Amino acid sequence: SRLVLDELGRLAKVAARPDGIVVANGTAKLDAANKYQVAGNVEGRNISFSQGAQRIRNVNLFTAINVDPNRIDLKGLRLSALGGQFTGDASLEQFARYSVNGSLRNLDMQTVQKALGQKPLPYDGVVSGPIQAQGNLKTPGIKSLTANAKLSITPGRGGIPVSGRINADYNGATENIIVSDSY
Repeated sequence: SRLVLDELGRLAKVAARPDGIVVANGTAKLDAANKYQVAGNVEGRNISFSQGAQRIRNVNLFTAINVDPNRIDLKGLRLSALGGQFTGDASLEQFARYSVNGSLRNLDMQTVQKALGQKPLPYDGVVSGPIQAQGNLKTPGIKSLTANAKLSITPGRGGIPVSGRINADYNGATENIIVSDSY
């Protein structure tokens, strides 16, 4: 199927004003007990949407998807936005517990600031590294969120070069951010 996001957004009266095309293909099965299984691929190109007063543009994604009554799995997820890329896997169990495990690459600090409509700082660096997060959507706020990142920053192409390493863990239950062995 081919989904035109601006038409769907207008029909559903979505405030984010989505735009772009999403193509999905695969198979769907339904057994005698009404249990379903969907497997396929989803690809979106040049997707855009509004986040507050800002317009996020040029978002591209590709993923294999498997859905059954208990779980949604995104395998081989590739997401590019704001000049960087995320590759990894994501899952949602019982439409509550989520998990994301992957790697961020080439996220340029100045590109992100420009895309978000902010005046860029004179500093520039490129952020890359592994990211993991998990939590439960049924828990209010972000109390169930735990996340960690081991990011490296290499000098960017413009501005004052920034480099370093950030090793951080977040625990939503305690609202603690622990940064260790970072510079």
